[in-house]
Amino acid sequence: MNLNRLKEGRPFKTVSNFGEIATITACLMINAKVICSNDFDIRTIVTQEDFRVLIDEQDVLIKQDSAEDFCVYCYQKEIASRKSVRNFYKSIIFESQQRDSKL
Repeated sequence: MNLNRLKEGRPFKTVSNFGEIATITACLMINAKVICSNDFDIRTIVTQEDFRVLIDEQDVLIKQDSAEDFCVYCYQKEIASRKSVRNFYKSIIFESQQRDSKL
């Protein structure tokens, strides 16, 4: 992954990627087709390494949704009220300008 980052002119990543490794490993172990994470390096790794799970007898690339996507789904599928979703979103997104523009 770092070689691709350097080719793209992005800085070299100096951490060991334990979070990404653990998240992708958990998805593969339980055959989960969606990762909910704002760590977009996960998407890069899934795409580069072609990590897939078996869903309805088809190999499917693991999909990544953000916390914002999760909130939208909870509201659309009537899992939680709009107020609860907004409060949850406010508690996990700290950049108030970005957050407030999406509420």
